[in-house]
Amino acid sequence: MTARSKKHLIPLEFNHDMCFLDYVVDDVATKKAGEDYPNFDSIVIKPFHDYLHRLTSIMKRVGFNDDAFRVETQLFKDIKSLATLQTKHINLAIEEVRIESSSDSSMGYYKNLAAIPWSETQATTNANCKIFTKKVKLHLDLDTCHLKGTTPLAGKSAFDTVCLVPDFQTCLLVRLYYVRITVKHKNGASQVVHVPVTIE
Repeated sequence: MTARSKKHLIPLEFNHDMCFLDYVVDDVATKKAGEDYPNFDSIVIKPFHDYLHRLTSIMKRVGFNDDAFRVETQLFKDIKSLATLQTKHINLAIEEVRIESSSDSSMGYYKNLAAIPWSETQATTNANCKIFTKKVKLHLDLDTCHLKGTTPLAGKSAFDTVCLVPDFQTCLLVRLYYVRITVKHKNGASQVVHVPVTIE
């Protein structure tokens, strides 16, 4: 993800914690088609856009020369900077993904998550409920990545066409990386997990 401000300096240092919520209650039944999970745009930019809109409305109503309501110039610029950030996402698809299970009943590498059996435990809060889990490690070969929607070039490294520059932030620009893992269920529902990635 790349975020940039055209004019005003970015007033704070961004990190992955600002890109996604700590947890999301994923209610598949109430989720609208095409509705995405909260991301940087909805967590940071949209609230500051609302703050900017409300602030300018109050300033127009009260007047710019009224001593009863004054906003520091730097504070106004900081809010405007965060409200007008522009983001760009470049999605890469990774072809070579190996799934490793280390549980006693399913130790080894798998191509498909469905091949790994569920582990069943009793819920501690409710004796009538059971908890089913899978613990896996994903091995991603970034050398096999390519732009999503394009076909990978046979026999060529991804890094012949793609350059992943290290994470950075300047006064007007920030670059962060993350891996988006989509888990598709048999009933057609899908869930997404975002994993922060640091490139140095």
